[in-house]
Formats: sequence, structure tokens, C-alpha cells
Amino acid sequence: MNEGESRLLLQNTKGWRDSSLIVIINLRQLFNCKHADLGACQMISLKDILGKQTDLNPLTYRDRLQLAVYTAASVLQLYDTPWMPNAPTSAHVFFPVWEGCPQYSYAFIVASGRSEPNAVKPPPVIRNPTLLALGVLLIEIIRGQTIDTLRSPDEKITYGLSTFLSDYITARRLLAEIYQASSNYGSAVRRCIDGEFPREILDLDNADFRQEVYAGVVALLEEDLSHT
Repeated sequence: MNEGESRLLLQNTKGWRDSSLIVIINLRQLFNCKHADLGACQMISLKDILGKQTDLNPLTYRDRLQLAVYTAASVLQLYDTPWMPNAPTSAHVFFPVWEGCPQYSYAFIVASGRSEPNAVKPPPVIRNPTLLALGVLLIEIIRGQTIDTLRSPDEKITYGLSTFLSDYITARRLLAEIYQASSNYGSAVRRCIDGEFPREILDLDNADFRQEVYAGVVALLEEDLSHT
């Protein structure tokens, strides 16, 4: 997929029902179906796939790595635009379903505009909430489960435990397991959830910092993908 196609698939300002026409039009080009029935193409979220809310074919290991690369790169490319939520989750990632087959190679991000800042201020241990959300999403992708199903009983979100902290604690516990599967993938996740970068302020508006995130996260995921 070239850059123009990627941007086309990512365009959306009012929700997936409005963006679906954009995606379907592009699918006609991808599948060379000039007379394809627009109604034959549906959308499904990554959250529904991870939550086993569908009987569609599951993501293969290569699908997962490809999706991890795409998601991490998209956060850097689309940060602070109407197309990228402040905290991207599996509910924001969608795939077209063409004639009953999910097209995992053509994932796209859906956001109804910039979400409002979280009312709960993240604790100091969380250096960048957007990167934490990316780290959690990367864990969900490689594990094939939502973060909620991966929580232990004492990690459940309660009045005294915010979503930020609950996600952080669960992600930290799962790090060793992720490392066993891939040191590159584990390092990428660790840098996201711990904010492990050599600077005091982790500001994704800063072009130099985005380059550091690319080198420390996206490039590692790309390396894993190149070996599959």
C-alpha cells in the first residue's frame, strides 16, 4: 500500500459509517472490482476480533506483526490530527470485510475527531498516555486478547485504580512474557509503557522525539516483520 492509499484509508471525521464509503471506493481499486456491490463490504473492529465476537478467520502471526507496524507508524504520522484518538485502542482499529473475508492487510484507524482529555490525570509513572495506549494495543495485538481479559483480579479498574494505572500494571506484568516471544517486540512495548527514552519531556509534537520513537519502537517491529 503506498502513502496515498494509506492516507485514503485513514480519512474519517464522523465515524466508520461515513468513512466506509471511502474505504469501499479504495477497495474497488485494490481488488480491481469496478462493478463491485458497495453493500458487499462491511467493517469489523479489532476489538470485536480480539473479543471473539466473530467467526471470521483469526489474525495470523504475520498479520499481527504487520498490524503492529501499521498502528505504531500511524500514531507517529497522525498524532494530533482528527484521524488519531488521544489514546488509540482496539476499538479504533477497523478492517474491511469483503465477501466474508477480513482484509487484515488494509487496517485503518477510525476516530470521530479528537477525544476530550481524560478527566483523570495520569500518575507520574506514566510518562506519556498516548504511548502507554500504544503499548497496550501492541500487547493486545500480539496476544490476540483485549487488555480487559488479560487483567488479574487485583488489576481490575476500581474507584481507587484508574484506567491509566490499571493498564500500566497489567502491561508491566505481561512484559516478561512478551519478551519471551520476541526481544524486539518486548523492547518496543517496554519503551511505550515505561516511556524509556533519553529525554525529560516526551512530547510527540516534537519531530526529534517522534524520530526517536520510530527508531526505538517502529523499527524494531519492522525488523520482526521482515523475518516472517
